[in-house]
Amino acid sequence: MQSPEGEALLEATGGPPLDDTFVLLDYGRRFERSDAVVYLALGLRWPFPLAFALLLVPRTLRDELYAFVAAHRHILAGGPEG
Repeated sequence: MQSPEGEALLEATGGPPLDDTFVLLDYGRRFERSDAVVYLALGLRWPFPLAFALLLVPRTLRDELYAFVAAHRHILAGGPEG
């Protein structure tokens, strides 16, 4: 997102995200926040594709959980706070 190429791709797919978040571009389709995480999990090995079931949870709730995990990722991963 920070390179000229990344900025051009974002502009071509709807402009920059509203906040500093994870964006997945897949063959012209754009996913952000929890949607990006869920679709990325589909390409991983078992058991991560099970995360696809999270699409049954309303996006607003998934995005709130995504924001919480993103804000606390260092603590949740057991690393130093920062």
